[in-house]
Amino acid sequence: MTNNSLPNRPKQFKQLDNEFDIALWLAHYKRILDLATNIRNRMMTRIDKVSDATSISTLSHKPVSKLLKIDQKECKALFLRTRNNSNLLYEELIVRVCKIAKSDHRLGSLIKDVGRWYNTYHYKFHVAAVRLANEFRSTNKSAKEPYDELDGFVFNKVWKQLLQMHLKATDLAKLKKDSETFKKLGVFVYQVIKTILIAQDNNKDPQNAIRKCDEYTINLKILTRLEIVKSLAMRELLDY
Repeated sequence: MTNNSLPNRPKQFKQLDNEFDIALWLAHYKRILDLATNIRNRMMTRIDKVSDATSISTLSHKPVSKLLKIDQKECKALFLRTRNNSNLLYEELIVRVCKIAKSDHRLGSLIKDVGRWYNTYHYKFHVAAVRLANEFRSTNKSAKEPYDELDGFVFNKVWKQLLQMHLKATDLAKLKKDSETFKKLGVFVYQVIKTILIAQDNNKDPQNAIRKCDEYTINLKILTRLEIVKSLAMRELLDY
């Protein structure tokens, strides 16, 4: 998701790359999060008082994705190729999955739906990856960069554990026969965990560094039921 996808971005968040980063920042500042929640609740209460039943129904968000039955599995599989998406990529995926035109008025709501899904994927992936990094450190207390012991740790089914939600969205039988893809997904997880360990050593947030690990997966042909994800021209649709 690019910076331009966040409307009316406050200057305080100029250094944060997407909605997930902002949400993660807020999670560390509960006082500000609680304040924002209280303000939001007051705003919604005010709207409820001045609106009749008809206008209230227009304010509620009815997920267009359900109406069009967008296949979230395609989005999960896309996460195996890249985690740093642009609205252009979301748009291309939605158009192909839902078989609608780019001029369709429902496209905007669908992009928001997919963006929310991706923020969830980001969060779960980040938390699980940090947990694995901490697990490695606890069992290899003397390990230091370049972390030679990490190879055996990651490739002992650990990388499949981290990506299990997304692997279930693929045509797993075909994917298992693609040794190159399997190997690169393992290398990707290896790099992510190593990046987290190095960031921890230097007291830095690993989020920005993890983004660079996309290079290991962006060219993969991830097989799905609809086989849409594997055909997306990733570099043309991303801000690389």
